[in-house]
Amino acid sequence: TKDGAKMYFSRNTPKISGEGSRRRILKIYQASLKNDTWRNVREVGFNGDDFSTCHPALSPDESQMFFASDRPGGLGGMDIWVTEWNGLGWGAPRNLGPEVNSPGNEIFPFVDENGDLYYASNGLGGLGGLDLFVAKQSGETWQRTHLPPPLNTKYDDFAMSVEKGGKTGYLTSNRKGGHGRDDIYQWEKTGDEAILQPFCVVDAKDNHRIADADISVRSNSEGQTQPLKNEALKSCGDEMAVFSGETYTFVVSKPGYTPKTITVSGADMLAVPEYWIPIEPLPVAVKTLSGRVVHAVSGAPVPQAEVRIRNQCTGAEMTLPADSDGAFHFEADCGCGYELIGKKSGFREGKKQLNAGDLNCENPDEKVEIPLSPAPDKKPEFRVGQIIKLDKLYYDYDKYYIRPDAAVELDKVVDLLKKYPSMEIELSSHTDSRGSDAYNLRLSENRAKAAVDYIISKGIDPRRVVARGYGETKLVNHCKNGVKCSDEEHQENRRTEIKVTAFDESGVEIRH
Repeated sequence: TKDGAKMYFSRNTPKISGEGSRRRILKIYQASLKNDTWRNVREVGFNGDDFSTCHPALSPDESQMFFASDRPGGLGGMDIWVTEWNGLGWGAPRNLGPEVNSPGNEIFPFVDENGDLYYASNGLGGLGGLDLFVAKQSGETWQRTHLPPPLNTKYDDFAMSVEKGGKTGYLTSNRKGGHGRDDIYQWEKTGDEAILQPFCVVDAKDNHRIADADISVRSNSEGQTQPLKNEALKSCGDEMAVFSGETYTFVVSKPGYTPKTITVSGADMLAVPEYWIPIEPLPVAVKTLSGRVVHAVSGAPVPQAEVRIRNQCTGAEMTLPADSDGAFHFEADCGCGYELIGKKSGFREGKKQLNAGDLNCENPDEKVEIPLSPAPDKKPEFRVGQIIKLDKLYYDYDKYYIRPDAAVELDKVVDLLKKYPSMEIELSSHTDSRGSDAYNLRLSENRAKAAVDYIISKGIDPRRVVARGYGETKLVNHCKNGVKCSDEEHQENRRTEIKVTAFDESGVEIRH
């Protein structure tokens, strides 16, 4: 506290978790200073025995305490929470929500004299590892900002603190150049403040975004070169920290384009909402290529098919309709490869690959065919009541946030629901019998909800997916409470399943 008479801190204590293994539970404690000695050490009232509560930080008026916790009700791993002093004690904690938190971990909160919340996260994107963020409160909402280099690096950066006046402070990092694993660094703000500016590499001819351009940028005053990767941009979202008084040199290259070096002032970059770096395509010979979509068995034309054409030099795509004879035409760069995909109802998708150098610009009569095979008639692959086990959907021990490998498995469920728009499912999570019944039920409910929230975030209607946590109520073998079983037998019970509850078969909607 400001008067130095009371201290809040966190420490760990051994705890047997709900799934049978030993782990550490962190709790927040308070102590009072009397006669230069810390006394009356005791827990705060909002700790728990089945989850961690740690990293306390008081607001400037000491009416609020921010802290990190993986208690139920969060978005993933550790989240930032807040509790308010009511005159008698600390009230019920409240999660700060997705404006601050993520499915990953948010830890080490700090509140400066202006009430701005600094914290570290490994789930909100950034340069790598734990990154530092600041969130400013406006009414009931928070506006989050990723802090620029050199505060953030590709290593772990966390435990940010700001001294009075906001010009200096401290942080912890395992970046290169330290004396150990995690070192404490002092920072000082000098000159103008960096602004995160979006930029993008574009084609100088038509300004379309260019995927996978190789970029390096050098700050001319510091002489430091930082490689960047403009990865398969769907919209220009790459950002860099820009100082208005600095100048920067970009070196950009991309196959099929003339390499470009450009020097620009920070002020010019910040003068536009989004800074574009145009590069010129290499001159290439062009020809009109004629094609036809045909039946793969009979060779007969397939009329009114759809043809999607992708230029493998630029990544540009276009879609053309084939005419009543299955014919189509497009302008092709002779030095580029193309991927051609034909589609027609009642047929399987057909592909034709033209590699760079395959096109002969000297032959005006060159033609290409895209064969389409008839799609076989078959019954629906799924039925109402069918249960499908997701064998590769794993969670970190005692956690329920969605790991990257689990996201891959859930993406398959998303694809399934998009393929069959009438399908509705129940996603259920099950635990083994180790640990208390209540704890296992709560853990399974949180895991099922996290998985369903991920599916909904991919554009699936929430009415089509229901989360169910069954805990240890639906064991698939004999390993109930009090029965000695092997780890492999317990693993059979720790599972995630989806059950088809509704599916439109042959135009008749059936519900379970």
